[in-house]
Amino acid sequence: MKKVLLFAVFALTFVFAQTSFATTGESMDPYTNDSSISISLNAALNGSGAVDLSWTKYMGGDLKWYKVVRSSTNSSPYYPVDGYIQVYTDSAQVSFVDNNPSVGVNYYRVCVITNENKRGCSNTVKIEKGENYEEESNAVFADVSDTDPNFEAINYLKEEGVVNGYTGGKFLPEAKISRAEFLKIVILAKDLKVGNELNCFKDVTDEWFAPYICYGKKVGLVKGYADGSFKPENDISFAEAAKIIVETYGINKPEVDSTQWYFVYVMALDQVNSIPDSVLSLEEKVSRAEISEMVWRVDTNNISENSKDSCEIIDCTKDSSDTSAVSVSAINLTGNANGNVSWTVSGESEMGFKLVWSKIESPVYPNRDSDRYQYYSDAQTRSGVVEAFDGAGTYYVRVCEYLGGACGVYSNQINLQLGSADQVTSSNVVSSINLVSKGSGNVSWTVTGYSSKGFKVVWSKITNPVYPTRESDKYLYYSEPSTSSATVTSFNGSGKYYVRVCEYLGGACGVYSNQIEVNL
Repeated sequence: MKKVLLFAVFALTFVFAQTSFATTGESMDPYTNDSSISISLNAALNGSGAVDLSWTKYMGGDLKWYKVVRSSTNSSPYYPVDGYIQVYTDSAQVSFVDNNPSVGVNYYRVCVITNENKRGCSNTVKIEKGENYEEESNAVFADVSDTDPNFEAINYLKEEGVVNGYTGGKFLPEAKISRAEFLKIVILAKDLKVGNELNCFKDVTDEWFAPYICYGKKVGLVKGYADGSFKPENDISFAEAAKIIVETYGINKPEVDSTQWYFVYVMALDQVNSIPDSVLSLEEKVSRAEISEMVWRVDTNNISENSKDSCEIIDCTKDSSDTSAVSVSAINLTGNANGNVSWTVSGESEMGFKLVWSKIESPVYPNRDSDRYQYYSDAQTRSGVVEAFDGAGTYYVRVCEYLGGACGVYSNQINLQLGSADQVTSSNVVSSINLVSKGSGNVSWTVTGYSSKGFKVVWSKITNPVYPTRESDKYLYYSEPSTSSATVTSFNGSGKYYVRVCEYLGGACGVYSNQIEVNL
């Protein structure tokens, strides 16, 4: 009997040893550390108890993977030793939401793995999640006092579980809100039941917002853009928000003498006293506070509040019998070899024009990956300049009536020969940004390359402000690639502020400018 037991112990020991050896063999590190690979990681616990992560774009052309790594014990986790919780192969994918962080300490890093099996990892970010996080997140927002004009609206949506705060118990009422965030708020406020629909637009796959956007598309609340995208990270304008609220809540749309798509939605919101006094224009990117106010008024049928007259935002004085004053019926475009173009218009475009050009015929706005555009908000503009961005050759150019979020009437298409023979094609990638101060909070920048999604201007009393922002940072977003100046103001008392501008990639920044100091 003893011999049998000894043999069994020996056999189990042998199997265990073999298993341990196999496991160790599988976990051997096949990657070589490369100190020249450098990316920067930011992470923060959001109001839902998840962790929002974003990192700077790896600018090398040999990316194999981004590996998002998390550990509760290793303060410098890395792949493959600590495994991974998410992997991306697209270098432009620079954000992730960890919906299942552990209670307690979580250490995060993002590792770049190249095609040559070289590895470079970001800084480590430590996130602590308490056991009573959900109870703590129901506290009053630290930056919304009971004297705030939007206090009742914000707290109503919070109590209904529609909105959450950010790290430090803040709501950030003045921050702009993306198309994805806004659609989620409206759907939750209306208590609509979303399903598990995914992959409904080319830029909406399996992200946190996908079920809400795909539901909105399914029931006709949103349609997306002509190129098959939804642009979820873009800040939403008042005109876009008005349409979605009216359609979601089924607000009665009045009969109007206008062919402009937004007219009926603004008038409908006016009927139910739901236009905040702070809204100044159709194109204005609305804030979290303004959106809360609009949704609260509609959701509670609160028509006793003061509301801005819709005619302060749209022109209600036009003669409906004068069709030339209501909309554009035709645009004629001409140009020359220097890239100078001009156009004549039959009618009036209240929101100005988009000038679009490409090496592929029929450029459009919203633009395809192959297109570029310039926006002219002045309805009286009749000329512009286009430049080569993809080497020398034939470019196709059009101008269109801008309706807010999309174009209406397009001009004829013209062909221009642009660029020199030795022109390089790297101008559509940002390689550097130079920022200077103009005094009194005014800053301007020059760019080497092209940022198709525009820029984020970030500033703080702490050095190296970033986007997504830390608690100490503020930002301004400019979606127009042609923007080259901004004005920053003090938000934490007077004194020295540090300012940077960055190439916006959607959800995070790529290339940052130099840092400057300004006194505000």
